[in-house]
Amino acid sequence: MRRSSTYLVRAFMTLTVMIFTIATVWGQAFNEADTLRIPTEAEADSLRQTDGFVTASMLVASPGEEGYSALGHCALRMECPTYGLDYCFSYEVNTGLALTDYLRFFSGNAPAGFIAMETKYYLERFEEQGRGVVQYTLNLNPQQKQELWRRLDENMMEGISTQFDFLFHNCTSMCLAAVKNQLLDERMEVREWPEVMRHSAAFACLNHTRFMPWMQFVLMTIMGNEADKAKPKEQCVAPEVIGEVMNHAVIVDANGTERPALLGQPKQLLPQTLIVRPTRFTPLLLAVLLLVLVLLITASEWLGGWRRAARIADVVLLKVQALLGVVLLYLVLVSNLFGQYWNWCLLIFTPLPWLVWLCCRHRALYRRLALLYGILLLLLAFCAPLITKQLIPAHQLAAAAIAVRCLSCAGGKTIEQKTK
Repeated sequence: MRRSSTYLVRAFMTLTVMIFTIATVWGQAFNEADTLRIPTEAEADSLRQTDGFVTASMLVASPGEEGYSALGHCALRMECPTYGLDYCFSYEVNTGLALTDYLRFFSGNAPAGFIAMETKYYLERFEEQGRGVVQYTLNLNPQQKQELWRRLDENMMEGISTQFDFLFHNCTSMCLAAVKNQLLDERMEVREWPEVMRHSAAFACLNHTRFMPWMQFVLMTIMGNEADKAKPKEQCVAPEVIGEVMNHAVIVDANGTERPALLGQPKQLLPQTLIVRPTRFTPLLLAVLLLVLVLLITASEWLGGWRRAARIADVVLLKVQALLGVVLLYLVLVSNLFGQYWNWCLLIFTPLPWLVWLCCRHRALYRRLALLYGILLLLLAFCAPLITKQLIPAHQLAAAAIAVRCLSCAGGKTIEQKTK
């Protein structure tokens, strides 16, 4: 009897707990259903005319540790509290980690498009990386915000339908274009550009790569004549600069009435916990070491008769120069890289010296060509700041190193001439 009574008591308690749990879950469900109650058609038409029906914002993530995240990231956040919707539309590149994928990325041929995900999942990946995220609320009217959302949905449904390039078709420029295209009879104007954008449009894009010198070197190498275009452009805005740009932007209607492009103050959604430390082995350090090594080899060739070391240095230098030149020629001539017309780095990284060496190294013509090319590179190394903003100190030192070997060859101290 006692055992039966004990079992009955336990069964009764278990049943009571189950009933209480079910009642609690049902209660929460009813409360949520009441909170997110779907409005009637008449109510929805009325709500669509209010500013709070849809909220449009820009989310700016700080730079990360990977090369592709060196400039940060920008996305559009669309919220509709009435229907419980909160999505981020992010312009993403669809590429892998193979060498061909990197070539497509830097040549402007990488496929890209808008993707949508719930904001909480979008923020999770930046939180895991320790990257900060700031929200800038756009000061759009209800019709503009709903039209923007509709167009973003259409872009997402189109899938990977555009091509990415880091200067004109990137996450920031595509988000800005999406907003500006839905202003209807209004337009957006920037009243004052940030200081970094007043000197060169290129440096606005590269301002925040100072912690990633190798990415900065690569971008400046392939930048071409775009580095010398000083007119500010919205397409050239790096993600971390967009907040400052939008703070000085206004939306102008057909009557000339202006209103700020942003509404209220920026909101910090995620704190910045990642500390990006620059690498000590930079392109500038490599260029310095190259120049010092070339000077030592050249001095040993002239003073100590180290002819074999000089020949090996020439062959290695010419092959590396030719390899980099082929890649750069592809980026300039074959790629879809924002229509550049000239690249000063083609004078430094080119396969022509290697071809000339293969064909003419035993002829007197080779010495004359080496002399002319060496003088050209020396002028470029010393006068680069006067003629272009593209060439940074690492480029100048590399040009000087190649010039030293060219002038040495022109002086008749190459191994081929000494063995005759």
